[in-house]
Formats: sequence, C-alpha cells, structure tokens
Amino acid sequence: MNRTEKIEREYAKAIAANPTNSELYNDFAVFLYKYKKDTLNAIKYLNRATKFSPDNKIYKSNIQKILKSHNKKLHRRYYIFSLVVAGIMFWIGYNGYTNFMNLLSLFVLVQIVLNYQNNLNEVYS
Repeated sequence: MNRTEKIEREYAKAIAANPTNSELYNDFAVFLYKYKKDTLNAIKYLNRATKFSPDNKIYKSNIQKILKSHNKKLHRRYYIFSLVVAGIMFWIGYNGYTNFMNLLSLFVLVQIVLNYQNNLNEVYS
C-alpha cells in the first residue's frame, strides 16, 4: 500500500468517526484533487463540507478553483478532439474518399463531438 492510499484510508476513518466535520471533508477534497487527481470525488466532498458549513467562503472558493481547472482541461481536450475531426474531414475531402462508410464515420465523429459539448454545458451550467 502506498502513501496516498494510507492517507486516504485515514481520512475515511476520520470522516466515519466525525461525519459532520466540514473541515475534514474540505481537507479530504483538497487531498483527492491535488494528489489523486480525482476531481469528481473532490467536488462531492467539498459539497458535503458546504452542506455542514454553508457560509464558509474557503470551501466555496475551493469548489470554484477545482471546477475552473477541470473546465480548462475539458475544453482543451474538446479543442484537440475538434482539430482531429477537422483533420479527418480535410483528409477525406482532399483524397476524394466520399464513399458511404467514410461519410457514416464522419457523421458518428460529429455526433460524439456534439454530445461532448452538450455534456460540458450541462456540467457547468
């Protein structure tokens, strides 16, 4: 068992012993985000922290920082994926490959991009 797993286990024990301690939830969320790169669980635990201390500005600030960082990563991935799709479209057009399977593949790729964009809008709206 490595060090981060031991720390994670200790946080779990501490939270089980003190289920309403908002500071523990905040600290665990920061640990998850910084060392485990687990954005979704970090946000989940920060939401629990704000549930028990709704007026704490630090917890709300941590949520905003994590969401902003995660949003940048998602948009970067979306941009790269869009470039790949544009490259494939250019290659298909440049080489004159316009048979049914290529058009179908292109349609599927465009649908994936559109669904991804819709998911981003739902998560961050």
